[in-house]
Amino acid sequence: MLSKKKDYIFCSLFGAYIAAVLWITLFSRLGTERRSFLLPFHSYVEILKGEWRPLLENIGNIALFIPLGVALKWSGAKDVKKAGLLASLLIEVLQFTFALGTFECDDLIHNTLGAVI
Repeated sequence: MLSKKKDYIFCSLFGAYIAAVLWITLFSRLGTERRSFLLPFHSYVEILKGEWRPLLENIGNIALFIPLGVALKWSGAKDVKKAGLLASLLIEVLQFTFALGTFECDDLIHNTLGAVI
């Protein structure tokens, strides 16, 4: 019985986490235009120029995916890196498709890093 209670709590928390991620990355945004930055690590150029926003976005992307990595590991997933990358890619493709954000290679890198951490 304790296992079922733990499973219920885990599923409830994971569902809330997924809802929060979808809200942050998709549903809270208004569609404007399709944008993409396909050059990896372009945000670091901006950071070196003294811009703080890309640094905060990178840290936020890492932090956003840490719970996913923990949940995947806890549930017994064998390849957390691949699952994190696929989840990030899905979000980025949806953002681009519906013009809800910018498709960025840096986001894929940082989200995947967060899942692995």
